[in-house]
Amino acid sequence: MDLRLKEKVEGEIIALDDAKNYVHANGNFDDELIKTLIKSGREIIEKILHQSILRERWTCKYFRTEFLNKKSTIYPSICDSTVTIPFPKNPVLEINNVYADDRIINCKKYYIEKTGPRYYLVIRNLKNLDQINSFTIDFDAGIAKDFNSVPSIFRIANLMIVAQHYEKRNSDQNFVPKIAKTMLSNYIQFGGF
Repeated sequence: MDLRLKEKVEGEIIALDDAKNYVHANGNFDDELIKTLIKSGREIIEKILHQSILRERWTCKYFRTEFLNKKSTIYPSICDSTVTIPFPKNPVLEINNVYADDRIINCKKYYIEKTGPRYYLVIRNLKNLDQINSFTIDFDAGIAKDFNSVPSIFRIANLMIVAQHYEKRNSDQNFVPKIAKTMLSNYIQFGGF
C-alpha cells in the first residue's frame, strides 16, 4: 500500500481568545505560550484518538498482490466480483475519486460501508476485474470538514488540556485531565491512552 497525505486543513480547533478566557490570562504576555499549548493540546487529542480532528485529504494505492481472494476485515480482498478495501484512515468524510489502474471508476459502482469503527470501500460489478493491477482511492478523512464543524466535546477537551498545562507549566505534572480522557473515550480508534 502506498499512502500519501495530499492536503490538511490548517488551523486550531479553539481560538486564542477562548483559551485565554478559559485560563484567565490577561494581556498579551503569554499569547505565544498559549498558542503553543493550543496546538499541542490538539495534537495530544489526535494522538489519543488515533485520527485527525480536521479534514485531511489522502491518496491510497493498493496493488493486486496485496489482495486476498476471500473476504477480510483487515486486508483488501476480492471475493465474488466484489472488491473490499479497508480505509487506512478513519473516519472517512468523503470519497473524491476511485481508480482502477489509471481509469476513474463510476461512482455508482462503489460505496462506503461502516462496520464498527472501520470504514471500507466496496466496489461491485467491475468489468475485467482479473486484469486490474491496482486500485487508488482519493479520500478525505477526519472528524470535521472544517473549524466550524468540530464537535464541542473536542474543543472543551482541548481547553482542559491547555488549562492543565498552563497552570502546571512549572511542574512535572503535565498530563491529560482525567475528565478530558473520559470525554474522548467514545471517539478512540484502535487503541487508547
